[in-house]
This record gives sequence, structure tokens and C-alpha cells, in this order.
Amino acid sequence: MDIGSTTSYLTSVPADWFIVGVFALLMIVDALRVGAGRIGALAVAFLLTPLVMDALADALFVGGLVANLSTPVLQAVIFGIVFIALFLLLRRTFSDYGETGGQPLQAVFAGIAVTALVVLAWIQIPALDAVWHFGDQVQAAFAESYRFWWLIVSLAALAFAKT
Repeated sequence: MDIGSTTSYLTSVPADWFIVGVFALLMIVDALRVGAGRIGALAVAFLLTPLVMDALADALFVGGLVANLSTPVLQAVIFGIVFIALFLLLRRTFSDYGETGGQPLQAVFAGIAVTALVVLAWIQIPALDAVWHFGDQVQAAFAESYRFWWLIVSLAALAFAKT
């Protein structure tokens, strides 16, 4: 095995793919440890947060406050707060496998599915894109023409992981 060619290959791969891979690995390990309940709640919370953010802009009492926080970083902070609140609420509705953790194949499906959903949503949300902008390769893999299929296949994989 040629070490030089391996290191040159690793340096040519964009950092975005390492970030996506590490996130997927963390989600797989979490699903193996406790099951797909937490991952399911994370995926649904990440998909619902933009809808709640849109409603928050028109909400009584806090709508004006949110409208004043217009910088991308502050919008990302608000997104994070709303996401955490939704995750905690949704976490109570998703069950785990029990004390034994998840099955390996189901954990892999769940980890990859939630990673795809998070990256797909991240690219579409301007406040998060301002915090970390994925490169051209990731943008192309999760482009608008593939968005529907990423959503459907990822949600189907999460449903499989819950069986």
C-alpha cells in the first residue's frame, strides 16, 4: 500500500464529506446504543424547525423581537433554540428499542437517513448555511432535483429502523 497516494487522496477529499461521515458515524453509534428513538426525534425536529421559524416571525409578542434579530448568526441561534425545544418535545413521543439498543442494520439505516435529512435541511436554511456552507460536491449531491428522493428514502429508512 502506497502511503503517499493514500494521503494525497485524503487531502483531495473536501472536509465537508468528513464532517458528514463523522456525523453519520455518531448517529449510527447512538442508534446502536439506545435505538432509533432519539435519531427519529432529531430528524423530525430538524425538518419541523423551519416551519416553526416561519410561524415564529408572525407570532404575537415574540414576532417583533425575532424580526429585529436579522443577522445570520442570530437567526442560527434562534433556529438552535427552536430546534432544541422541538427535539425535547418530540423526544417524549419517540420510543427506543429498550435496554438492548438497536440492531446493527437498522442502526446503519437510521444513522445514514438522519444524516441525509440534516444535510438536506442545512443546505436549504439560509441561517445555517451562513454558519457552515457546504462545498460544491455536497451541494450537488443534495441538489434540488434530488431533494424529493432524499426525503422519501430517508424517511422510509427511518421507518424501517423503527420496526
